[in-house]
Amino acid sequence: MSPGISRAELAGFAEGSYDGIFAEASDCRLPVFVTIPGNAAMIERYALRYPECCTILCHCGMPPTRGNGQWLRNGKDCPTAKPIGAS
Repeated sequence: MSPGISRAELAGFAEGSYDGIFAEASDCRLPVFVTIPGNAAMIERYALRYPECCTILCHCGMPPTRGNGQWLRNGKDCPTAKPIGAS
């Protein structure tokens, strides 16, 4: 998925309008690939709400901005977060 094509779509993503997709993917044990340039921090709500869902942040949420993805790097707020290549 690639929310952010429009401001309305990006706002919907921030408000949880993609909950159904993450819930289904979690139930089916399917990964969700998300490209959300410059707004990687918005994925946090989904990662915390659906910890069993494998969420892959495509291109690391490019363009990089200071602080985006910190919760993924340290894993403190998202206990299921793992670095690439970890088992």
